[in-house]
Amino acid sequence: MIVEKQKNYINGSNALMPELKKDTQKKDKYKKLQREKREREIRISKEKNQKKKSAIRYILILFALGILLTSRYAIIFNIQKDLSSVKNQIQKVDSENEALKIDILKVSSYESVKNTAEKQLNMKEPDNSKALIIDLSKNNFKESNKDKEKLSKFEKLKDILF
Repeated sequence: MIVEKQKNYINGSNALMPELKKDTQKKDKYKKLQREKREREIRISKEKNQKKKSAIRYILILFALGILLTSRYAIIFNIQKDLSSVKNQIQKVDSENEALKIDILKVSSYESVKNTAEKQLNMKEPDNSKALIIDLSKNNFKESNKDKEKLSKFEKLKDILF
């Protein structure tokens, strides 16, 4: 038997609405892929944010260390500047001291004293015949009465009380 035309369609009112097969597996798979993609993007953005935060943290730490180091160098520089100025002052004072020592040696020499006494003060060298010899080993001074008065007042008060 030979079949020439085979028709598989229905004519008339017997036709039913065609059943559409919902492809839920594909939709579920698509939703799952979308969810994974979103999670991956969120994770990647979190990692990028974390890397940015750590980079900023390192930059801030380096900046703080740089400021600290610079401030320490500034303090050291100021101390060295003060030290050099003190050394310069010490050198000036030492040179002044040396100049004063030289002046003292010049003035305290016997000839300098003799010249100053003769020329400026009009003093003359004494003769042995005009020289007076005084013995200062004795107590040639009058005793002050104030000490005795104080002692006597104290002794009087002491006698009254005791």
